[in-house]
Amino acid sequence: MIARRTGGTVVGPYLDALADVASFCVAPAVFVFAVAFEARIGGETGGVAVAVAVLIPALFVASGVVRLGLYTAHDPEGPVTVGVPTTLAATLLAAAYLAGVVDARILLAVTGAFAYLMVTRVRYPDLYARDALAMGGVQVLAVAAPAALSRLFPRALLAAALTYLLLAPRFYWRPGDGATGGAGGDDPDGGASGVSDRDRPASDPGGGAPTGPDPDPDRDPDRTPRGTAERKRS
Repeated sequence: MIARRTGGTVVGPYLDALADVASFCVAPAVFVFAVAFEARIGGETGGVAVAVAVLIPALFVASGVVRLGLYTAHDPEGPVTVGVPTTLAATLLAAAYLAGVVDARILLAVTGAFAYLMVTRVRYPDLYARDALAMGGVQVLAVAAPAALSRLFPRALLAAALTYLLLAPRFYWRPGDGATGGAGGDDPDGGASGVSDRDRPASDPGGGAPTGPDPDPDRDPDRTPRGTAERKRS
């Protein structure tokens, strides 16, 4: 918030990425490891079980670091991010546990799945500001009163996060986003055609009436600014 009001520096995106590594990569990995180790993975105290409990969270951290590094170096044009955001992965793991999913095997399996999904090239649209605010409110309630009303708030958060994870790449797009669902998921810079507006020649009839760069890519006041995609995706 301070950076938005006073202006940032070239160091800002890297510090932000480091903070995200600690909050949304290392912390969830340590949490899953602690749950798995305490459960002894089915009563076993060593060998393969401990190796799995260490390896999968370590892969989660490594994938998150790669994902954040690529995002920092190659921030895609427009309100979009490539790969499952670290904030979404961490939110789902925490919400699942608070909602009553305490089986170490399930948590390890989900963690391993996210280790892969974070480095895929599926395109996710940024949350609208109103949606990010609503999910933030549910997060606060889920943490403050996880057992209230038969775990209503963690389950609501889990349902919302799962809905975004599964359906957003295809159905959450809005006019002007420059991509349509999963069709553009294999190209981090292009839309469904695989060619972004910045790469399309001015004479290309498929480029539409406007030519040249959009002077205001965040013209929709209800859309979360592109530079804050990672922080708003929780």
